[in-house]
Amino acid sequence: MISLEKLREEICTFDLFYQNTDSHKEWEKWNRLEKHIADKLSYISQDRRKQLINSLDEYGKRVWERYFNEEEMD
Repeated sequence: MISLEKLREEICTFDLFYQNTDSHKEWEKWNRLEKHIADKLSYISQDRRKQLINSLDEYGKRVWERYFNEEEMD
């Protein structure tokens, strides 16, 4: 089972502006993590997804809106 606590931690520590980096190595690192998180999200139910969103701090919610918003994932 996918841990919501682990997902919350990954989202809340995600680099919100990684796409602006000049370092290709850093970009690859965060892009890989973005895909990893998105993959995990595809396996959790809507109820667990709502739980996750409600547990995010303000920064985490900004990351969610920018990278993992359900409307953009469809």
